[in-house]
Amino acid sequence: MKGDFSRDTFDSFRHFSRVLFQQGRIQLDADANEQSAIALNFLRQLAADLIGPHGGPAAHCGFEVRRSDGRRSPSDLKIGAGRYYVDGILCENDRADATYRRQPDLPVDPGQELPPGLFLVYLDVWERLITWIEDNRIRDPALGGVDTATRAKVVWQVKVDRAPELTCTDREVLEPFWEERKQHWQPPNRGRLRALLGILKDQSPKLGPGSRPRYSGHGNQLYRVEIHHGSDAGRPTFKWSRDNGSVAFPIGRIEGSKVTLRSMGVNEGQPLEKGDWVELVTDSCVLRGEPGHLYRVAAVGSETMTVDLAPRDSVEPPPIGESQLPLHPLLRRWDQREPEATSAPAGDGSVPLTEDQPLDLENGIQVIFDSAPRDAGAPRYRSGDYWLIPARAATQDIEWPRDDGGNPLSEPPRGVEHHYAPLAIVAPDSGNPVDLRRKFRLANDR
Repeated sequence: MKGDFSRDTFDSFRHFSRVLFQQGRIQLDADANEQSAIALNFLRQLAADLIGPHGGPAAHCGFEVRRSDGRRSPSDLKIGAGRYYVDGILCENDRADATYRRQPDLPVDPGQELPPGLFLVYLDVWERLITWIEDNRIRDPALGGVDTATRAKVVWQVKVDRAPELTCTDREVLEPFWEERKQHWQPPNRGRLRALLGILKDQSPKLGPGSRPRYSGHGNQLYRVEIHHGSDAGRPTFKWSRDNGSVAFPIGRIEGSKVTLRSMGVNEGQPLEKGDWVELVTDSCVLRGEPGHLYRVAAVGSETMTVDLAPRDSVEPPPIGESQLPLHPLLRRWDQREPEATSAPAGDGSVPLTEDQPLDLENGIQVIFDSAPRDAGAPRYRSGDYWLIPARAATQDIEWPRDDGGNPLSEPPRGVEHHYAPLAIVAPDSGNPVDLRRKFRLANDR
């Protein structure tokens, strides 16, 4: 999640049961966030143990899929209101009029048709960070617009996928098909990364025998390395930020290559500068799991709150006016502008991903994307997956898991984790879809 956090300390393998604050001590955001993560992990694990991978209360089971019309090939699907749990995560549909084409968290193209023939309807569930840019009600007007805490939102999306090998009655075929689909959407190996410190050129003469490389930054940072283009788009690329990707500027309008911002006050200590790379992001691309386009900043007018963007391939950014403001357009700053050849941005602003080679970020920090072992499949990188690297000036070091010999361990991405549940099978020549939901009854149900 791209918030302005000092670090993310929750680790379920440490089996902490709670955070205990002590009197007279410094309070950190990481401690409070870890407490909420411990409680949430317990509740979701308990729900998953009791309910299973997915299920809903019989009296209020949501997400029933029904045809919206009597046509042989349906043009839309109704989504029933109610509650459903996926891997212990509560999903609530409180809209009685929700359909596949009119659901709150999945933009569906008007011209997009449902798959021909037999197809599967399923839930895709994940968490999204919400800041004041996406929901201004988070900020208290009494504070004069000061940014405070953020929120995490459960996003549920009803999606469809072709299933020609299934039949409406053959449930034995469904289970292996379902497992194969889940591994396709969320591969078991989405890439692994090691973070380490390398020796900078200007450090080499100063390091004596036995000296170790050091983090040379003057401040404490939370570095974020995020996949920009995934493997499905060709050669994967990445982008990185020293501020966890949290530096963002809400857009008021775009005319040609000039962007007028609605605010620059929240990021006064982290301004935009000429030469920065920024990502043009809207709700639509976030909810589709797609990266935004990267543009280089050509000029910044702080007093007028305007930013000139250098066109990409002679194409200016898309125009944005009042009608697009509900999509919460923003510019997110990334920091891959360092001159090191191993991490220089490509033409589109992202950095080509090369496996098994140290890639320089800045201040001595390097990352290595590991290739798969010989007995395993090649990594399939997914856009939006990320790793976090806390860097601390006091120790001149980074926080990264290491083995007993001090060597950095290869870690999978921290997210974004998706959770899936089958809802229905739809056949063109039958009546209502075959319901695949699981229901449980409570003790007081009649």
